[in-house]
Amino acid sequence: MEKWVVAIVLLVCVCALVALKPKPKSKGPHKGTIVWLMHSYVPNVRAGAEITAHALNQMLVAAGWRVIIVLPDYQMANIDGVECIRYEQGSAAVDAVFRSADVFFCQNYDAQKAIQTLEAYGRPIVFFLHIEREKSDVLQQRFGVPVAVVYNSATQREQNPTIHESAIIRPYIPYGDFTVRDKPLPTGPVTLLNCNDNKGGGVLIELARRLRSVEFLGVRGSYDKQLEDVAVRNLRYRPSVEDPRPIYAGAGIVIMPSRAESWGRVALEAMASGVPVICSKTHGLAEATGGAAAAYCRPDDIGCWAEAIERLRGDPAAYRDAVEAGKRRIAALAAEDDFAEFEKWLIAKNWTRQNN
Repeated sequence: MEKWVVAIVLLVCVCALVALKPKPKSKGPHKGTIVWLMHSYVPNVRAGAEITAHALNQMLVAAGWRVIIVLPDYQMANIDGVECIRYEQGSAAVDAVFRSADVFFCQNYDAQKAIQTLEAYGRPIVFFLHIEREKSDVLQQRFGVPVAVVYNSATQREQNPTIHESAIIRPYIPYGDFTVRDKPLPTGPVTLLNCNDNKGGGVLIELARRLRSVEFLGVRGSYDKQLEDVAVRNLRYRPSVEDPRPIYAGAGIVIMPSRAESWGRVALEAMASGVPVICSKTHGLAEATGGAAAAYCRPDDIGCWAEAIERLRGDPAAYRDAVEAGKRRIAALAAEDDFAEFEKWLIAKNWTRQNN
C-alpha cells in the first residue's frame, strides 16, 4: 500500500514539474508587441482567416514578437505561444493590453468600431481583408493614427484600392501536409466543398441532374445556408469536416463554381492532393490557380461544367495533364514565403516604440 502511495506522490510531482516548465521562448531580441482585435480565433473557428492569422502569429512569436489576441470568443489563455484575453468593454486588463501595443492588427471586426476603440491609444492599425469586397469605409479615409491594409491576393487589392500603405498575405495552406495519391481516380465522385449559394450548391444539383451516371458529393460548409436536394439519387452529402484530406483522397474531380472568390484555398488543397480542379472564372480563382485548373467556366454555364467533367472522366491523358499542372502550381506557390515578406514590411514601418 505504501509503495502505491509513494508512486502516486511521485506522479503528482512529475505532473507539477511539467506544468511549471517554461513555455518555449522566441529566438533573438524582443521586436515589439502586436495586439489583435477580432471576433473569432482558432480553435473555436477554423475558417481560412483564422487559420492564416494563427499561422502568421506563430511565425511572429518565433521571430521575437509578442502577440496578444483580444476577442469576445475567448477559448484559452495561450495557444501555441500566442496569448489571448477576453474582450470586455471597460476592462482594466484589456485597457492594459491595448496600452502595451506597438501596433494593432484587426480582422473580421467592424472597421468603424475598431477605429473608435483603438484610435485613442495612438498606435498604427493594420486591417486584414479576406473577402472579395470589404472595409470600404476605411480604404479611402484618413484617421488620427497610421492605417495600413493587408490583402489576401493581388486581385483583392486591385478591386479594393486604398490610400493607405498595403501588403499581401495569401491564405495559408500547409502544402507539405497534403499528399498526391499514387494512382489517378477519374471515376471518383465529383466533389464540392461547401454547398452554399455563392460556392455553387445549386450548380452541384444541376450537374447531378444532368449527368445521371456520374457520382457527385457535396460536403456541407460551416457557414451560410446549404443548398441540398436529397432526392437526386447520384448526389450525396457529407457533414462539414475539420480535416479535408480524406475528402480529397477519394475525390475524382473537385469543382469550384463560386460566384465570388478573392483566392481559392479548396482548389489549391485539391491540387496538392493530386485532384484535377474545375473553377469558375472569378479573378481570385484565376490568380490562385495560375492557369492550372483543368477548365474555367462561368458559374451559370452548366454545359461547360458538364463537358469538362466528362472530358476528364473519359480521357486518361487529360486527367494526368490536369494533375501534373496542379502539382507544378503548388510547387511554385510553396517556394514563396508571404509571412517572411510581411515581417520585413512590418519592420520597415518602424512602428515599435523603441524606434519612435
